Amino acid sequence: MNPSTSTTPSHIQKYSIAAGIYATLRRFGPLPPTREHVQLNSATQKFIDYARQFFNLSSPMAGAIPVAGTPLKASIDALLVVLNGLNIKNKNRRTVDYVIQRLYCLEANISATPAVSAAVQDRNEELVRKLNMISDQLKGMNVRNIFGSKDVQSAILDCIRDIDALERDYALLALMRTEKRVEEIVSQIPNTVEQGTVFVKDPTGREYKLRIEQCVSREVGRFRQLFIRVLRCYFGQTDERDKILHSIIERDAYDLYTETKNKVRQLNTWRTVQSGARIIMSALIDQYRRGDRYQCPRPECWEWNDDADVKEGWNECSGCDGRFQITNAEKRTNQSKDVMTHLTMSKDEDDLVNLIQIFHIRQQVGVLYY
Repeated sequence: MNPSTSTTPSHIQKYSIAAGIYATLRRFGPLPPTREHVQLNSATQKFIDYARQFFNLSSPMAGAIPVAGTPLKASIDALLVVLNGLNIKNKNRRTVDYVIQRLYCLEANISATPAVSAAVQDRNEELVRKLNMISDQLKGMNVRNIFGSKDVQSAILDCIRDIDALERDYALLALMRTEKRVEEIVSQIPNTVEQGTVFVKDPTGREYKLRIEQCVSREVGRFRQLFIRVLRCYFGQTDERDKILHSIIERDAYDLYTETKNKVRQLNTWRTVQSGARIIMSALIDQYRRGDRYQCPRPECWEWNDDADVKEGWNECSGCDGRFQITNAEKRTNQSKDVMTHLTMSKDEDDLVNLIQIFHIRQQVGVLYY
């Protein structure tokens, strides 16, 4: 036979369960019989040698499968010894090759998936009996009459049908094992994936929930810009509160703080924030100092308050629900002490400022010039 010519029967792919199994197993399995007569004893020894080589080569993939395994596998090995040891005429070579291929496929399935089902185990035992019967028939017959025997032909065809049924069972078992493994993996995955959340409150008191990824920047200087851009996406365009918020941002008249139970910290040079953090946005306003007192910036209030009225890190107005952070700016001016800078320039804008609840009052020192 020409070595360059494929020995794989043309119809094998039609019946093969796993594409390429036949070629791989034929490569490492017993060599095809020659046209010269081979004695059974020597063929048996030759097949066992090749079988050992095959399992030694395939053990890293199949998990160190021994030559002598289950009763079904042993029966398959025994029949393969007989079939490969026969000097079969060319016209019967396709049939024998096909039987050998089916046996190799079944053997591969047995090695990959143990028979854990009672029904599959019963079929295994029945096939063991049939394989042993065929082996005994072949051993006791004249080689020339083997494939002329209707009993042997019928037994082989019956055996092939059983092999097909078992291959389907093993394929189903492999699928069930895979499905069970997938279910085990899925059961370990939480039903909901918790995303880090940051809670944000704007100067009007409205609250938002942002994902932690929206509050991260690799560049320190860009955090404020990126964060505000995201926050403005939550603002509308028609509500009165939205109008004053957009105005505050456009004037850059705001500050950001992190708020804990008893502490408020201004955010200046940070790149990220922990999940669950509370960020407070306040409207920034300059006010000239008058002793230890400050004036509520809301036009509807204008209440004077003492610095001592502090609650949870915030100064609370005694005349309304306004909250303040108060800082002293090291800035002197020639304006009168009684002058205050406002966020607004008109009566309509004053009405909008009344909607603000959270302020950062930046007090400054004024000097009079006469």
